[in-house]
Amino acid sequence: TRDESWRYTALKRITPAGLDEFGAAANGQAEATVTTELIDTLAGSHGGPRIVMVNGHHRADLSTLEDLPDGVTVSDLSGIGDPTVLPAAPERTDGFLALNRAASVDGAVVLVAEKTEVTAPIHVVHVSVPTATPVSHPATVIRLAAGSKATVIESWIGTGGPVLVNALTSIDVADGATLTLHRIQSEDDRSIHLGATDCHLGNAASFNSVSVSTGGDVARTALDVVLGGDHAEATLDGLYLPFDKQHHDNVITVEHAGSHGKSHQRFRGIMDDQGRGSFTGVVIVDAGTVGNDAEQVNHSLLLTSQAESDSRPWLNILADDVQCNHGATIGRLDDDALFYLRSRGLSVDVARGMLIDAFAAAITEAIDVESLREHVVAQLEDRRTKHEVRQEEQS
Repeated sequence: TRDESWRYTALKRITPAGLDEFGAAANGQAEATVTTELIDTLAGSHGGPRIVMVNGHHRADLSTLEDLPDGVTVSDLSGIGDPTVLPAAPERTDGFLALNRAASVDGAVVLVAEKTEVTAPIHVVHVSVPTATPVSHPATVIRLAAGSKATVIESWIGTGGPVLVNALTSIDVADGATLTLHRIQSEDDRSIHLGATDCHLGNAASFNSVSVSTGGDVARTALDVVLGGDHAEATLDGLYLPFDKQHHDNVITVEHAGSHGKSHQRFRGIMDDQGRGSFTGVVIVDAGTVGNDAEQVNHSLLLTSQAESDSRPWLNILADDVQCNHGATIGRLDDDALFYLRSRGLSVDVARGMLIDAFAAAITEAIDVESLREHVVAQLEDRRTKHEVRQEEQS
């Protein structure tokens, strides 16, 4: 907790003692059968190539990698046979990142050749399954060569039961390339998810990211983006929804290492029951750079008096010629808006649901894959409905 980037993470739930209990809870459980139908239900089907990893291991029988477009490679690490595809260690690292690099045995690889535009989304599905050793270290490598363009969906799903997922996604977007990444984490509510994404952008490169986090007893989403070249751009959107006693932590670091770059962070949290959501956003503008533009905002919605939100946006500006701003809000549902909807004959639950959906829509509408956007919205509605039913039964 002395490390600023881990300050709000519920570390006591992932201490050695906690992991011993975790392993005991899963001990003896046979690995569940993962089917294509299950993946379609939990992650959706979005029309492009799909690679499936179960507990960090490639499952060729569940993947759809035939007829890949020219200039596109989607494979596991063993299928690449080229060690140079592995990225260098992240500049800002920690024990979990080091453990992933040491302990991961396989990984999903997406390579897009120079000046190649991929029209259909590439789907990387990571499935967590409880076993007698309920810890996995999944890895994903995404590399776009100069002038290329692609959309990648990362789905993190589980078959149920306690697991610990320690994941690392390494991304390199070369000069003039554009990557859109949708990261959807909806694992079992008893799981622990520690997900890190490390991204480097070249000159005039673009990175657009939307992350949605609903699953996990503890879920940490860390995103480290370096605008290494001039005129690079990054747009980072995120939505997290901790219910019950879930704790969702978001740690976003954007470094402007080149000049004339633009970055925009927009994260929203919806906390219910005793859920706790945390946002730590850092913008670093390196010395010697000019003309950088950075914006950072975090809005949080508390649905109960016991819900908690931590919001800490900050700027570390080491240059003079910049345009940077940040802000945060924490509040509850608007009483006037709720009264207006109820005066039109809507029930309390329906009125609350409409306001919550409108708050979340600012992020979900940024998902540009229509089938994925519909899938995520349906998941959110189903989750809220089940939660309301459970609350009624308990009361």
